[in-house]
Amino acid sequence: MLEWDSRTEAAFRTGSASAFRRAVICAGALLVGACSFSSAAVTGDEMNERASKLTKLSAVMQSYIRYGNPTPGSSEQRLLAEGTREQPELLNEFSGFKLKVLTQDRHVVVLMCTKSGDRALLEDAGCTGKLEHHHWEKADTPCNFTISIPQVCGTR
Repeated sequence: MLEWDSRTEAAFRTGSASAFRRAVICAGALLVGACSFSSAAVTGDEMNERASKLTKLSAVMQSYIRYGNPTPGSSEQRLLAEGTREQPELLNEFSGFKLKVLTQDRHVVVLMCTKSGDRALLEDAGCTGKLEHHHWEKADTPCNFTISIPQVCGTR
């Protein structure tokens, strides 16, 4: 046990204190680094917030695909850019993720995956008012569409 006496106090006020401060700063930096690393993992709160934003994005994309004039054969990124032209901030919400778009019979599905594209996190059909799949709850779900547009949107 460390006893606080005049020698300890003197050491604390001199060079030993600066070494102590450096150690505390290093420990704090390690703790912050560890916390930022663990925040890369998905959390329920983050995914619920993203789910709400994804349903807004898919509704906007559904409106664009259904009533707009999408360029035939457009890439997913171009469709997203064209569909959110009037609300570009919608895409800013997903800057750390990969978004994929599937269109069929004037309907759309938007899939949100990890930035690397290895794992699906959320999937939403624009024709419904609710989010269809919380893929993040299952381990290792690949970044592939699972929604059948005809079944979910009632086409053909």
